[in-house]
Amino acid sequence: MSTTGRVPLQLPLLPASDFCQRWREQRVVWRHRHAAGETFVPHGYEVAPIGRPETADFLRDHHYLHKLPANRFRFGLHRGADLVGIAVLGPGMPHTLGALFPDLEPAESVVLDRFALLDDVKALGETWFLARVFALLRSGGIEAVATFSDPWPRRDRHGRSVHVGHIGTVFQAASAIYTGLTARETFHQLHATGELVHRRALSKFRNGERSSRYLERVLLGVGAPPRWPNESPDAWLARVLPLVSNPYVHGGNHRYAFLIGRHRRHVRVATPAQPYPKQRTPSLGVR
Repeated sequence: MSTTGRVPLQLPLLPASDFCQRWREQRVVWRHRHAAGETFVPHGYEVAPIGRPETADFLRDHHYLHKLPANRFRFGLHRGADLVGIAVLGPGMPHTLGALFPDLEPAESVVLDRFALLDDVKALGETWFLARVFALLRSGGIEAVATFSDPWPRRDRHGRSVHVGHIGTVFQAASAIYTGLTARETFHQLHATGELVHRRALSKFRNGERSSRYLERVLLGVGAPPRWPNESPDAWLARVLPLVSNPYVHGGNHRYAFLIGRHRRHVRVATPAQPYPKQRTPSLGVR
């Protein structure tokens, strides 16, 4: 991305795909869903709740979104003693769930915030994993799940890919309700890493909310000068953000909804269903 004053727009949507997205050491790998010998067989696999440290380690080692978000549920896909996939579910951004599922109590729905499998899990393993996760959530009283996919590829200022973009093919395969793109939004994209700083993180830091110091550590880690004595959080952000980031206009995420509970016939999704988005075969990292 340019480091000049111009506001960069995201790259065009990834051309789309019959491939499954996989992860290894923060690098994306693609598996063709119909390749010979590539179909997932569940023998030897198990899905179970996992702890925070184990989940955080997996994200840090393998996923492009390497921070563990606020969460209520964490599930692992195990192959023997090895952790080969994770699903993290939590409250999401404020008001997201209430707006999408207006008939439910706050505790009856969650956002699937992280969902990733390692590259040696064969194609279609994600739908089996997701079905087991939903069964465990259902037994815990969860009626609905929302999730999002970011379709916009991004590069850092050196031209390196930091996010390849995806349209949520696994959610479509699992018969999710597609509710369209969320609103366009402007973020700060860090020069050093290409990571996006969300408005909610900035708001939490300005208000001194719990866990808000994480943002300060991130900005210091990419070269922001430290806060002056008695400098307010708002003044510090105004001073350092232009030094370490550029504005980035994001075109919105694809939003999906799952009705998974025992009372799903009576649960309303506030946004009308739309046809699934489609794309051509990805051109990077195909295997």
